[in-house]
Amino acid sequence: MSDRRARVEVAGSCLQAGMDRKVRSIHPVDARLRGTSNNQSLRPVTVKQILDAEQAFNDQPFQLDGQELSTITLIGRVMSVQTQSTHVSYVIHDGTQQIDVKKFIDQDDDSFGDENTNSDIFSDGAYVRVIGHIRSFNNKKSIVAFKMRAVESADEISYHNLEAIFVHLYLTKGPLQQQQPPQQQPLGMQAGGQNAYNNYAINAGYDASPYAQSGFNDSKQNDPYAHLPPLHRSIFQYVKQLQHTIEGASLDDITQRLRGQAGPKDIKEAIDQMSNDGMLYSTVSPVHWKPAA
Repeated sequence: MSDRRARVEVAGSCLQAGMDRKVRSIHPVDARLRGTSNNQSLRPVTVKQILDAEQAFNDQPFQLDGQELSTITLIGRVMSVQTQSTHVSYVIHDGTQQIDVKKFIDQDDDSFGDENTNSDIFSDGAYVRVIGHIRSFNNKKSIVAFKMRAVESADEISYHNLEAIFVHLYLTKGPLQQQQPPQQQPLGMQAGGQNAYNNYAINAGYDASPYAQSGFNDSKQNDPYAHLPPLHRSIFQYVKQLQHTIEGASLDDITQRLRGQAGPKDIKEAIDQMSNDGMLYSTVSPVHWKPAA
């Protein structure tokens, strides 16, 4: 057990250190203290974060979480495509909002004009990663992309969303405070028989949630969902079965699957509560869900 604990702690420390290095590249403290704005970092964002970004004055860089947005990257689904002689216009939706993306065609390419040069033009329904800059015209934000590529794995979508959340929390809440586990206690348990996950949820402000208050006991340790109310447990188990798909589980699928257990209204209210508590997150649309853990 001690060897296993050591391996877990080492892995966690490496992951935290790697993410800290990534965020420090997004958070140029020295440049900020010098009063300069030489932020050339690449920041993962969602479309909603882009739409929430603000400018102090026209022609000034956009800012989010107190930091300038130089180059951004996002992942979303192509909703529409319009091809022009000099550029291709896309509408990209990432499950939070949608935004216009413009990708200029490189006319200096020797193969420009060849019918085979349209391989980089993505069709409706494709999932793409976009790297570019934010632009605003008539108070409408858009993205000018200098790189777009296809997303081939659903894991990349999940990782991007988690990375965007991590960076946002790092910049607004500070780095994660590591706590030493209690000595000579079974892994995952606190004094008095309380599970460490419950303690974490209470410390994180979820003490009003049924997930935090239900608790674990010895008879339920083999069931990771035993602490959830029955309807919430059924929803989470079904959504988790579809976590490896790009879309996740739709509201219609969940309602159809659990039609004998609860009505559509109760199911929707349970999903909303689980989303608010951080158990689920939306993917390609507000009615498609994946488990957060």
